[in-house]
Amino acid sequence: MTAHHLAYLRACHGRSAQLGAGLRDLQEPIARLPGCLAFSIEQQADTRWQLRGSWVSAEARQAFFATPLLQERLSALLRDGVLASLECQELRDG
Repeated sequence: MTAHHLAYLRACHGRSAQLGAGLRDLQEPIARLPGCLAFSIEQQADTRWQLRGSWVSAEARQAFFATPLLQERLSALLRDGVLASLECQELRDG
């Protein structure tokens, strides 16, 4: 069964451009991950960014969230004072 997610990331004050740049660097490598059907990154508001993904299965989606690339990038953005918050939602078909 196809699995989908939405993740909302909010930048710290004055750091939205840096957050966007850090996230855009993930676009191509994530889109090439096994099981990825679609992946997009878009700015929702001045400091809010959305990551939307579709995966062949819940297992593929979980593997995405566990990838070192994603974990390292999010950790660096948090450590460097760029990322203020992260909220993830599982989307269900139907």
